[in-house]
Amino acid sequence: MYKLKFLDLSQNNFSNLIPSCFGSMTNLMALDLRSNNFTGSSPPLCAQSTSLRTIVLNGNQFERPVLMSLINCDGLEILDVGNNTIDDTFTA
Repeated sequence: MYKLKFLDLSQNNFSNLIPSCFGSMTNLMALDLRSNNFTGSSPPLCAQSTSLRTIVLNGNQFERPVLMSLINCDGLEILDVGNNTIDDTFTA
C-alpha cells in the first residue's frame, strides 16, 4: 500500500482508536475518516515524512486534543475535525 495516495473510509462503523499504520503511508495525500465512531486522539498520522495534504476526522467521537499528533504534518492544507467533542484551544 506504499503507492496509495487517497484513502476514503468515511461513513462506516469503525470504532475505538484510529490504527497507527496510517502514519507510515508515506505517499498518502488524503485521508478521509469522517462519520465513523473513532474515539480518543488521532495517532501520529505524520510520524514519518509524509505527503498528507488533507485529513478529515469530522463526525467521530474525539474528546481529547488531536493537534499535537499532527504537529509533523508539514504539508497539511486541510484539517477537518468538526462535529466532535474536542475541548481544546486552537492557536495559530
